[in-house]
Amino acid sequence: EGRPQTFTGLHPRIAELGVLYQSMRIVGGNARTIALIDALKDAMLHTPILNVSSLSGIERELEHYIKKQVEYLSLCREPCAGMAYVAKLFSKRLFAASSLLSGVSDVKSEESSVNGANPAPSMSGFSMRSSRFAAVAPSPIQHPSALQSSTTTPRDVVVGFLDDMKEEIFASLHAMVEDRGPQHIKDGDVILCLGRSSAIELILKQAAARNTKFSVVIVDGAPLFEGRGLAWRLQQQK
Repeated sequence: EGRPQTFTGLHPRIAELGVLYQSMRIVGGNARTIALIDALKDAMLHTPILNVSSLSGIERELEHYIKKQVEYLSLCREPCAGMAYVAKLFSKRLFAASSLLSGVSDVKSEESSVNGANPAPSMSGFSMRSSRFAAVAPSPIQHPSALQSSTTTPRDVVVGFLDDMKEEIFASLHAMVEDRGPQHIKDGDVILCLGRSSAIELILKQAAARNTKFSVVIVDGAPLFEGRGLAWRLQQQK
């Protein structure tokens, strides 16, 4: 049980994160998921695999590299649902982008053979970050030509996927709080919390901001005693 004595091919940020997971310095599904995204982003910024001009052709090697990083973390501590979701979605988006690049390249080659060397469509005014993936669930890439912009490198695209996923997770969390909070906490309620959950904390704070009158009972426990921190933060909300 625990981390193996040797594990080659790890990015230093991933190795550090494994220690933080195992020592319980980073706990909670949301915190662990966001930490994974940040560590993968650091790994993508430095891996030589992305020292290429196109994603097409390197997807298998990159997927293997990402899988190795995630497998190491799962040896340090059982992955939460959010971590598994990020790993799966990252792989899907990587292969979707690579497939689209391959398709666009084939189409351009055919057009060139028939019509001559036609210039590529202008990309002026296109916002890749805002249009690439609008939903939390995997969706088709609506503007594949953006992935071949002369100013966008494969590293930029891959890092952009991770930035998008992080934004989507925050948006999903806040949407859940806004949708479910008002339904579950009414005046006079007594809420029982075990330890701390970041999502539950946001729901409680939102209810307090709406001037809902309720009480919170927190059951805490060793070794982390996270409930004490929750109690303190809720008191600051007054």
